[in-house]
Amino acid sequence: MDTRWVDAASRRMPRVTARIAAAAMLAPGRRMRVRPGQRETMTRAARETLIVGRHRVAVYRWGTGERRMLLVHGWQGRAAQFAEVVSRFEESATIVAFDAPAHGGSRGITADIGMWIQTIRALDAQFDFDVVVAHSFGGLAALRARLAGLVRAQVVAISAPPSTGAVMHAYATQVGLTDAVASRVNEALARRLGPVMASIAMGSRADAPAGASQILVIHDRADRAVPVVAARTIESTWPDAATLMLTDGLGHNRILAAPPVLDAIASFAADASHADASAQAVPAA
Repeated sequence: MDTRWVDAASRRMPRVTARIAAAAMLAPGRRMRVRPGQRETMTRAARETLIVGRHRVAVYRWGTGERRMLLVHGWQGRAAQFAEVVSRFEESATIVAFDAPAHGGSRGITADIGMWIQTIRALDAQFDFDVVVAHSFGGLAALRARLAGLVRAQVVAISAPPSTGAVMHAYATQVGLTDAVASRVNEALARRLGPVMASIAMGSRADAPAGASQILVIHDRADRAVPVVAARTIESTWPDAATLMLTDGLGHNRILAAPPVLDAIASFAADASHADASAQAVPAA
């Protein structure tokens, strides 16, 4: 997009520019392709379609293990990005992933964070996940679902932004919107999505339900899409203990396939299972 045109339009036609920008923010655009190294993993998946509201969501499942893991991709992403995660855990877990509306194999033109949260909630009602591994925009959705008590699972948030406000700021900077137009875009999104969804953020420690679980936050110091300060913000605003893992040189997407990251997920998932088992144990009389 030509930022010079956007800058001129936002100053001369702020209301029109805001409406166009708001619509553009909800349109993911060109879909990510399945890479050659991901195809075999996707071929192995059991596939089904989940009806979530008015949307038909493509769902993928691997493995039959007792541990139940949900994988949540981000904006302009797709389930296939987790091919290495699936290969690492499918022998010991039941793994479920989905393509959000307007992404991957799911139909649609527009999407919003509410669709992610609704899909996470619908799948959790079916599988009762132990762990949710979520990337980027999907990480924000998963954390909000956990804070709202919609899922009980432990959450691994990878390369996640801390709020939709942060997403909006990054978008406004990228396309060259003025502050006034960016504010109007937020207002337009609030009218469409409702004020809670439009301003969704981690919240404060007082906002979370009792027993909000520990989370693992993973982020690369060189992430250009979501700066590393986002991870520190999530860590500091999560209502319970949060473990922060920083990597170097993995960027925003390659981090999903990095062996040290897979090792950290495995360790965290094991600790989560042990903690859950201890909480459910009944003392002997």
